[in-house]
Amino acid sequence: MKKKLIFLCEYPFTKHTSFKMEIEELRKKKLNIEINDFSEVIYGKRFSNQWKTKIENKTLKFKSLLSWINYFRKIDKEKTIFWNNIRTFNFNSFVIELILRLSNAKIILNHFYDVFSYPQKKTLKFIAERIFYYKFNIGPYIFFFKVKFLRFILNLFPFRKVYFLSNNFKYNKIIDTNMKNSKKIDFNSYDYSNYVLFRGNTRFKNRKYAIYLDGGGPYFSGDRLLNNAKRLEYDNQGYYGTLNIFFKKLEDHFNIDILIIPHPKYKSNKNKSLNPFFDKNKVINEYDSLPRLSDNCLFFINYNSTSQSFAVASYKPTILFYLSKYYIEAPSLKLSREILARKLNIKPIDICNFKIEDIKKNLKINKKKYDLYKYDFLTPKNKSIENISNSQVIINLMKRI
Repeated sequence: MKKKLIFLCEYPFTKHTSFKMEIEELRKKKLNIEINDFSEVIYGKRFSNQWKTKIENKTLKFKSLLSWINYFRKIDKEKTIFWNNIRTFNFNSFVIELILRLSNAKIILNHFYDVFSYPQKKTLKFIAERIFYYKFNIGPYIFFFKVKFLRFILNLFPFRKVYFLSNNFKYNKIIDTNMKNSKKIDFNSYDYSNYVLFRGNTRFKNRKYAIYLDGGGPYFSGDRLLNNAKRLEYDNQGYYGTLNIFFKKLEDHFNIDILIIPHPKYKSNKNKSLNPFFDKNKVINEYDSLPRLSDNCLFFINYNSTSQSFAVASYKPTILFYLSKYYIEAPSLKLSREILARKLNIKPIDICNFKIEDIKKNLKINKKKYDLYKYDFLTPKNKSIENISNSQVIINLMKRI
């Protein structure tokens, strides 16, 4: 019997996720891979419906925890490797991970260390900012302590056979006891791997453009349904009106187009924008848009997206922005932007009050900073797989197991 790889996905497995994980590349290489979509089991329909991007049909979608348990019992564990992408944060995800830990199954785990992964010191300021933001909404606090408790219990039952994928093992101290008996496998961040895979296969070669990396909010609710955080009411007209004015000034001054790349959750499979405040003619919904557009773009525009990876991989400048009006940002978002700015030596721009000269100052990159970022967060510092896609790494790993 041929070895089989089963990928366990906690969130809705979309067409974009399939592209990001290079599933078709794996299938082209004759890997027997199956996708298990647990989104309704773990998140429920209400939260899963927040994903607007088209769902991948070539998956097994489980409707209940019991149905998966019965399915799992019948699998030949000797010929199957489980690539677990489920992280415990509620009862159902806890049960699934506990079953995997107690089984004799061969498990692949991954931990991508990104620019926002630093464990933050819980200073008085840190705590005060969150209390001020969430006020008497106890949902986020309950969610935090529930996750801590469930993961504490799980760590009493370490995985038995683990192959651990990471882009940076230097930071394994932030990972739980899974690391102790694992085999370490160098792995790229998904964005960087996609860039490597499509590098040179570019679009719009004769067009001058910059890329805006949209994060979804504030128009879309994001993960608020997950931790029961109350959704604040924002002036979307003011927020997106200011953003579009900013785009227009950049287009006029630099004689370029601003191309808008929607967040992976909110991509339309048609030529339109799911966010009504964006011009559909500027929105690029194709799943391969970022790896194929990065090399030829003049610069990136980013509020707080980890898709900054593409700017770093292609050594392109970034305009990091915020709005002093129309938007009350969560403390975590503000902190993330400050970390990103510091890592890349960028001064954030308040687009409610800026000068073109401020923009021009950010159109030069600090190559040393970019290289540090690249080898901390995108690809291992030892350069072992700097020019190898993740799909090839997985193929090589499957031959070894």
